[in-house]
Amino acid sequence: MAKAGKAINESNRSLSRYLEEIGKFEPLHPDREVELAIRIKKNDRRALKELVTANL
Repeated sequence: MAKAGKAINESNRSLSRYLEEIGKFEPLHPDREVELAIRIKKNDRRALKELVTANL
């Protein structure tokens, strides 16, 4: 039972850390998503990184 409790606590800490990290990024406006998609089709790697990062 102690192992299960420890695993849950560790999982909660990991989730909290993840949520804290993704909270640092602003959600994209739909128009910006379209703009990035167009740039990605033209092989713009910066646009791809921005889109992926924003959708973590």
